[in-house]
Amino acid sequence: MKIAFIVDKFPSLSQTFILNQVTGLLDRGHEVDIYASERGSTSKVHPAVENYHLCDRTYYLPQIPENLLGRVFKGIGLLLANGYKDPGCLLKAFNVFKYRLLPFAKSSQKPGSESRKNQVSGLF
Repeated sequence: MKIAFIVDKFPSLSQTFILNQVTGLLDRGHEVDIYASERGSTSKVHPAVENYHLCDRTYYLPQIPENLLGRVFKGIGLLLANGYKDPGCLLKAFNVFKYRLLPFAKSSQKPGSESRKNQVSGLF
């Protein structure tokens, strides 16, 4: 069985209960992956982390830049690195007519007709 643990920071000395669960599942033959949002301190770790090679089983979220320009460049880099894998999906994601990202995008509604959502929201 494949099992994923989602934690905030890994490895961490204070997470012995998670380490006990992970090592117990590994001993029983399960496939365990650990997903963490931040890297923990590796200067002092629990011996089970080294014995079971848990850092090799850990995946970390990518770091998002704080400023807008950094996010734009990071996004362009990700598009260039991964866009060729499924171009159809990439084009669907940038469907400006469906998601109305541009002011000249056509609406799917007929002129003069309001959507049901707008009619209901006007009542409150």
